[in-house]
Order: sequence, then structure tokens, then C-alpha cells
Amino acid sequence: MNVVYWDIETFSQCSLKDYGAHRYATDPSTDIFFLCYAIDDGEVRVWKPDNPIIPEPFANPHRYWFISDNWEFERAIHAHILVKRYGFPPIPLERQDCAQRRALANAYPAELGLRCQALGLPFRKNEEARKAMHRLSRPQTAKKKRKKPIDPAARERDLALLLQRCKDDVAATRAAYKSRGCDRYCPKNGMCSCLMPRSIPAVCTRMYRFSRLPTPSQSRNATPLIPDSTS
Repeated sequence: MNVVYWDIETFSQCSLKDYGAHRYATDPSTDIFFLCYAIDDGEVRVWKPDNPIIPEPFANPHRYWFISDNWEFERAIHAHILVKRYGFPPIPLERQDCAQRRALANAYPAELGLRCQALGLPFRKNEEARKAMHRLSRPQTAKKKRKKPIDPAARERDLALLLQRCKDDVAATRAAYKSRGCDRYCPKNGMCSCLMPRSIPAVCTRMYRFSRLPTPSQSRNATPLIPDSTS
């Protein structure tokens, strides 16, 4: 089955940080700058709301497996904006996976840039693109609007940076997800092979120590935290 890696860049008068993904996605002011996606190892493609043609993978979602890095956000935007506003078919839940949750389950950083660094992948977050995203995406207060008029040329530069950020995130998500190596589990203790000390990167060793589960024998021999009242 073909795999689709995807990312969405949005804007809104609703604060994502203050209200969360669901409230943000259902707010009438929330809309999409562009949707970036790649099929398997293919090039990253772009869809914009002014294009009436739905991309093939999203027009026939039952034929594909969809991977995003922040599934809760992408799922909410897809369900409440792409489906309701732009006529996209719903994506079945069983056809979706979250690269970020996979990473957290295997003691890798949640933030995509740090995860790529831990995995030794050549992807880094662009600070200028992050600033452009904040200028374009965050709510515009009356105070900000009075400060100075919007420069059309500056806005186009910010949009170009944001588009490149979205493309890079798709490529980074694909690389990190494909290199996760957590399909095989150790028969001795049931832990994913990614969590074994020999294979985990040095950046993640501290996270590994706190995330490691005790083996059955360790659990039986452990000193209880609460003393037995009968003793």
C-alpha cells in the first residue's frame, strides 16, 4: 500500500496555544495556506485552497496509508476544514498514523527537528521560517494592526519561507518515520528494539532511562512503595 506523508499550514484569529487543536480547527476564522504531501519516496507536492481539484490520495483515501507528524492537529484540520469546507472525503482512522506518537513511544524527542538530530538525519528547523509562520499564522490583534500596514512584498517572502518549511517538514517526517526501526520487539523483555541501549542515540539516553519499563522479574522483586499494612 502506498504511504502519504503530509503537513498543513494554517492561519486563524483563534489561538492554537490557548484553545487546542479541536477548538482551533472549528473556529470560523481558521483556514489553510497550503497542504504539502508526498507519496512514498516521491517529490513533495503542494495543494492550495484555490485549486478545485482534490489531490488523488485525498480523493481516494481508502487506497493509502497517511502519516503526519502531529496527527491530532492534521486530523482536526482535515475533518473540520478540508472535508466540510473543501469537499475532501474523510480519511478512515485505521488509515492514519502519527509519527510523533511513534517517536514518543520509542523515547525519541517529540519535536521534529530534535528527533532528526537524534536520528542523525540532515534536517534542521529554519529559524527565519519559524518567525514567518508566527507572523502569518498567529491572531492579529488591533494593536498589531495599528502598528504598521502590511507590506505585500514582505508577506510574499514570508509565504515562500512558510511553504518551504511545510515541504521540509514532510520530507523530515518521512525520513524520521522510515528510520524509526521499531517493527521488531525483543522476545526477552517485550521492549521495542529501538529502546535497547546499544541502538538508542546519545541524545536520547536520558529519556530512555525514564521511559524504560521494568521486566516481569524486576516487578516481582521490587520493594513496594506503600508498606503492607498487615506486616
